[in-house]
Amino acid sequence: MRSLLLVLAALVLSACADKIPPLDEVVLCDRSSSAAVCDEAVVRRAALAFLEGSPRPASRFQVITVGCGIEDAARQYEIRVPDRWGRGAVRKRRHWQETERQRLTSLRLPPVNRCSAIAAGIWRASRLLAERPGTIRRLIVISDLREVDRSLRMNFERRVITPAEFVRKLRSAFLLADLSGIKTAVCGVHDRATPDAPTWTARKAERLHLAWSEVFALMGATDVRLTETCDFGSVGRLLASAGAR
Repeated sequence: MRSLLLVLAALVLSACADKIPPLDEVVLCDRSSSAAVCDEAVVRRAALAFLEGSPRPASRFQVITVGCGIEDAARQYEIRVPDRWGRGAVRKRRHWQETERQRLTSLRLPPVNRCSAIAAGIWRASRLLAERPGTIRRLIVISDLREVDRSLRMNFERRVITPAEFVRKLRSAFLLADLSGIKTAVCGVHDRATPDAPTWTARKAERLHLAWSEVFALMGATDVRLTETCDFGSVGRLLASAGAR
């Protein structure tokens, strides 16, 4: 009887696991000189957290870098989980994970630049995440959120505009991304002065938080926390808990 119950429990757990959809995760990496928070080591940590989270078959991990405009928001790296493992799944998964870990050592990102079109990068990420409906969708933004987009005539390093003005500029440029249903987290938001922003103040930091909080809310992203430390284990747990509600 006990053996029968164990078999039935295993079958139930297996059936429940089969109903869990694949994960689509996009990391948006701000390579601007002011941010100085997203480099190869940070992206590797994010990728390893994805690999070690035992993603479901057909899951996908992508890295996009922020540039000077929407045309520069380019995909730099991708991990695809096989659609199915078949027989010997445990052995095949281990081999795949080791192969992907080895491939990560060759990851190279574009050089640091002086632009930071973060809103355009978020828009691009949202479009990628919309390609496969029915997946669990996550967006991790690694940036200080100091928007510098010449085409929009915005430079938060010099002046952080009001939330209303920020929304107006993004709306006029059709850059208010649709993040509804996408679990979003932001890390790398620091309060330090930099060579590009030598007069950064607590007031500017507060205005930046207000502006981006308003924009994320209008984009449909809820419970977005702007943190400095990029702890991808904590980010994963935070996103998972947000999705459970």
